[in-house]
Amino acid sequence: MIISYNFTKGAELIWQLVQGLIGAIPTIVANIPQIIQAIVSAFMAFQWLNLGKNIIKNVGDGIKGMVSWIKKNVEKQLLMVLNIPFLKVQMLVLTLLKVYGMVLIL
Repeated sequence: MIISYNFTKGAELIWQLVQGLIGAIPTIVANIPQIIQAIVSAFMAFQWLNLGKNIIKNVGDGIKGMVSWIKKNVEKQLLMVLNIPFLKVQMLVLTLLKVYGMVLIL
């Protein structure tokens, strides 16, 4: 009996929900211009220029940091393996970067 009672109440609740949605259609249709205006206003309020500028700046900072990290680690590995003076390692790294087309900003 409990299952039958819960099923009946659940079905009634779903039916009321469907009736409410159907009854709200005219209100939703009447408010479509306001809904669209609110969406456009929210979209236009967002500062897209600043977002794009920040993305480009952060990507550039990431690339600079990556080049610096690669340079530092290549130098460290070459110093450990070859045991040669630091200045020669820097020159070797710069030569390798030029050969492979990477731009290094010191």
